[in-house]
Amino acid sequence: MAVGESIYVGTDDARMLRLNDAAGVLKPIDAFDSVPGRDAWFAGAAVIDGQRVGPPLGIRSLTDNSTGRILFANFHVGGIPRSIDGSRSWLPTINIDSDVHEVCAHPTHPEIVVAASAVGFCISRDSGETWKIDTEGLHATHCYAVAISGGEVLVSASEDPFGAPALVDGLFSSNIQSR
Repeated sequence: MAVGESIYVGTDDARMLRLNDAAGVLKPIDAFDSVPGRDAWFAGAAVIDGQRVGPPLGIRSLTDNSTGRILFANFHVGGIPRSIDGSRSWLPTINIDSDVHEVCAHPTHPEIVVAASAVGFCISRDSGETWKIDTEGLHATHCYAVAISGGEVLVSASEDPFGAPALVDGLFSSNIQSR
């Protein structure tokens, strides 16, 4: 994700890197490694033949609000940490059990941030400080992707984590200004 003169990169081991110098060197963001509650993040796993297997604890999406002043990251499964000081510090914003799959900020309204999660469509109207989980109008609550187009939000959903991908009838459109 590019923000001003910096490029932010998320990794499969739930780390955040920043490129902001002419040397082209990605540097770890140490503050991200100490997000409160980080020790509870998990990626889901199973033990098969005595071996723990599962996906990496990776960053799924990164976004910044329309002013570029607030950064958001989401993990599998770690909620949505946000930074209001250019990544010098990070704080959690939503319960990690919401199992957020994607976070997206509105392109012109800096206070609006939306997310697709395993418990429904999530929306913040205060720049990610608080979140409302909404399932009204969804055919299923396990949401995987979210996008904003103008004043509308599109969310894909399925019955469960292993359900077939939602097609056009699985998209939910709502005016995010009025909900």
